[in-house]
Amino acid sequence: MVEEKPKRCPNDCFNTTGNGGHGHCDLESETCQCYYGYEGHDCAEAYCPNNCTITGTFKEGFCNDDEKSCYCYPGYKGIGCEELVNCPHNCTKINHGICLNNGKCNCRPEF
Repeated sequence: MVEEKPKRCPNDCFNTTGNGGHGHCDLESETCQCYYGYEGHDCAEAYCPNNCTITGTFKEGFCNDDEKSCYCYPGYKGIGCEELVNCPHNCTKINHGICLNNGKCNCRPEF
């Protein structure tokens, strides 16, 4: 009697805790089905570092899955929206405008 080897995926799709990781294993095909923001045969490659947030609140940006990159909200920049853009007085002193990704203020019409 030949014992069948249990089916596995490469590196378990970086699902080291069993309830998360970078993807899940399709046991039938022994291939990884990567979660949003990851790709590769074992889902090890992140194309949106830290899911485009450094605080976990997603106020910095979001992952554009079609372009495989982060879209940073005004005031943030970097590959993973990890850098705060410095604008004069942060543009929000007395709510006069918002800080854009290029470091310039976009003032409200009345200012």
